[in-house]
Amino acid sequence: MGKDGVLSPGVQVDTPHGAVVADGSQDYVITFANESANLAERSIMRPPSESMPQVVYLGSETGEADLLEALSVSSPSLVAGPSAIGCPASTR
Repeated sequence: MGKDGVLSPGVQVDTPHGAVVADGSQDYVITFANESANLAERSIMRPPSESMPQVVYLGSETGEADLLEALSVSSPSLVAGPSAIGCPASTR
């Protein structure tokens, strides 16, 4: 993420409505207190380069089976539970 929670250009975000690709604008923002409407209920964020982290979101309705399936098809850098979403590791 860039400044003020703006996603880096090229970040792909999977949502229930399909995948969206961030363009580096204010239309693609995730902060601890807020998110862009088009990023609501996101499940996976894929970076534009291998040097950036991939994130799998557990969500409130996702169970262990969904998590294991997500892990079987990708190699996330971080698995974010509801209390960790948008919160840097240094603040937990």
